[in-house]
Amino acid sequence: MAYITKRGKVWQVRHSRRRKKIVQQPDGSYKVDYVLEQVSKSGFKTKRTAQEYAAQLELESAKGYDITANPSFAEYFEDWYIETKKDKIRNTTLVKYIQDSKRLYDYFGFEKLKKIKRIDYQRFMNTLDLAPDSVKMINRRYRACIRYAIRDGIISRDFTDGVELKGNDKQSRATQYLSLAEIKKLLSVAIATRNPRYTSSYMIITALLTGARYGEIAGLQWSDLDSKANTIRINKSYNQNTKTNGPTKNLQSIRTIIVSPTLVKLMLELKQNGSNFIFGSVGLKIPPATNNVGSVLRNLMKKAKITKKDFVFHSLRHCHVALLHSQGIDWYAISKRLGHKDLNVTLKIYAYMLDEDKRKSDTLISNKLEKIVQQNVQQKYNN
Repeated sequence: MAYITKRGKVWQVRHSRRRKKIVQQPDGSYKVDYVLEQVSKSGFKTKRTAQEYAAQLELESAKGYDITANPSFAEYFEDWYIETKKDKIRNTTLVKYIQDSKRLYDYFGFEKLKKIKRIDYQRFMNTLDLAPDSVKMINRRYRACIRYAIRDGIISRDFTDGVELKGNDKQSRATQYLSLAEIKKLLSVAIATRNPRYTSSYMIITALLTGARYGEIAGLQWSDLDSKANTIRINKSYNQNTKTNGPTKNLQSIRTIIVSPTLVKLMLELKQNGSNFIFGSVGLKIPPATNNVGSVLRNLMKKAKITKKDFVFHSLRHCHVALLHSQGIDWYAISKRLGHKDLNVTLKIYAYMLDEDKRKSDTLISNKLEKIVQQNVQQKYNN
């Protein structure tokens, strides 16, 4: 029940109700009890605005929303991802949630969830000077949190619904890849300079020949390698912070891929290191961290006389695709090998290769048609 009273020159709204709740008792047991919940707010300049607020409280109360809970957006988002996501996601993904949380603190401060309107959220999203795809992913995480808050009875409306997403196209990073000649040169140098005691070069070779991600390669254990069938089973991802294996990026990332017999032989050279991890080092018995592998990659590229700005370990994944594509492997097989959700994901990432294919096809079509036309024209002249 909502009560409206006048205090001086302003109006006050006080809402009270008893809600059924499971309450822990002093002896540790639980029982159903009725708890008094009260919400009080004053400062309304007119009785009408107070009545509108009271009506909203009544409506939310009737729908079962917890009208006493009033966390800030930033606080709720942080609680939400810690309780629902932290133990299920990879460290690289967790970092993104932490960054998302900081963005909310920086923009909204401790603004309450219930006070934020769609236009407020729209203005916030407009401030993100990031690539369009990054903005979409950030919005997706915020939306998941808000839908959870609605189901949790904290708020009654989704202020993220219908928001227009922009992003800055200039912030989009172009996919980095090498020419076929450069890929073969890098592979050759990595194989020639390898040393089983230092496994970074072996990880680089494996990335070039499998297209697997860093975490997937680092997480490989000897039980994942079938040296007779020449296959590796990818079903986990290495977390360099916890130094343990965790889940893959998604369910589609779990896969078994065929590899070359020579790569298997190279991997078996690492048996001497005595680690459960295929790429475990001699001393620590764990795979090298990404910054160490990245340093070795830069040295190998320098030896191969390859200069490419922003080329990182993940770029080796794109090089593998270029290798497969050059050998006429179809895109569906490539998509499955990479562990993508579906073929559309693969085609979107490697659109530049599709454009190149189209240019080659256009030239081929033009030449073929021209040949047909010339043959017919020549035949007419001969007749």
